[in-house]
Amino acid sequence: MNTFTPNQVNPLSLPSLPLEWRKALPDCAGIYFAIDSNDAVQYIGRSNNIRLRWVQHHKNQQLTKISAVRLAWLEVSDKSLLAPIEEALIKWFDPPLNRGIIVTPCYIKSSQRKAVQQSNTKIRCRLQDLLDAQELTRSALAQETGLTSPAIRGLCENTAKRYDADTLAVLCGFFGCEMGELFEVLPKDAEEV
Repeated sequence: MNTFTPNQVNPLSLPSLPLEWRKALPDCAGIYFAIDSNDAVQYIGRSNNIRLRWVQHHKNQQLTKISAVRLAWLEVSDKSLLAPIEEALIKWFDPPLNRGIIVTPCYIKSSQRKAVQQSNTKIRCRLQDLLDAQELTRSALAQETGLTSPAIRGLCENTAKRYDADTLAVLCGFFGCEMGELFEVLPKDAEEV
């Protein structure tokens, strides 16, 4: 595949199955499309194994609320092309469930640091809770998202002191969640779960 043009892909002409039959999806690498009953593409993703990806997909709950969703797929034999093809297709189709949030980094001035240190609240990252709910491992998350293991570990174990905006955007996009679902504010003396 030398040149890829997303406008030549018609998801409606690709093989597809109803969302309820996702366990029958093929064991192949490729791009998948969640298409609603009005033939609108609601979500686009990629995986090294489409069937395994959809056994416990993070968008399943959102998609079950949409009428008659079917999953179409485009097999991609060269796994190194998955990310660029997915990116081009998302830009072309602009599916609503792929629209991520934009996180603007917030920098604390040195004069405000004392106030932060004296705060009676703390931030807890719920990444491990999200992984547990989806029955995903940290290594599977790293493989699916491209995030590093140390970054994932720091968030899961709540040892990270700073949060990278790009990392948070990737996680929110992957889990289909808002920032408030990824983090919670707790009293500083609250027990760790």
